[in-house]
Amino acid sequence: MTDQWAQKQVEKFIFDFDRADKDKNGSLSYTEVVNVLKVVGFKGTDDEAKAIFSHLDKNQDDRISRNEFKACMDKLPRMSIKEYVLRKAFVQLDKDKSGYLSKTEVEDALKADSEIKISAEIISNILIYITKEDDDGKVAYDEFLRVLNFEESASVLNQIFRRLDKDGSGSLTLDEMNAAIAAEGELAKLKPRIIQLLKYHGKDLDKKINYHEFVSAWLKKKEEK
Repeated sequence: MTDQWAQKQVEKFIFDFDRADKDKNGSLSYTEVVNVLKVVGFKGTDDEAKAIFSHLDKNQDDRISRNEFKACMDKLPRMSIKEYVLRKAFVQLDKDKSGYLSKTEVEDALKADSEIKISAEIISNILIYITKEDDDGKVAYDEFLRVLNFEESASVLNQIFRRLDKDGSGSLTLDEMNAAIAAEGELAKLKPRIIQLLKYHGKDLDKKINYHEFVSAWLKKKEEK
């Protein structure tokens, strides 16, 4: 497994440094990384997990420092927000965590008591594909994207998040958001949206906003306009 492969896995299974750092010692062990990878959907082998860890652990001291993590995150392409939303929808539908969507799983999402919040249009498109075009009766993630005509290039949201995340921790603190409001240049254009993030943040001074929360809050304000 090459460095290029490992970097692709990091891109696919992006995670928050502080969320992974369970013992709060400022660095990540192999066990901590494996555990958080599983939480975000990684289903690879032990050898694949070790390859990802080794890719992040640049000085090979069996710990991933915050700086090593930030260096790897800085290499990620800008993540498309649409792909993020679709990936989240796929994971919600994939109840048995097989990595595929069955007709039953998709049909279950249409039930009145379903907790899955995905539009009926998306579900209908997937059912049509499974019924009319798919030979094996299940839909992989790449098929899922094709069915929904996903063709967008990467979104600027991931880039904005990394600009705000000055310490590269993978989450935004109150100080970082306040600093962005006081900043000049490109960040100055984002002040109204950052103020909305502060409202989402609330009055908890220790609270941090991870990337997924950032996306949710950002999109929510867009929808409310």
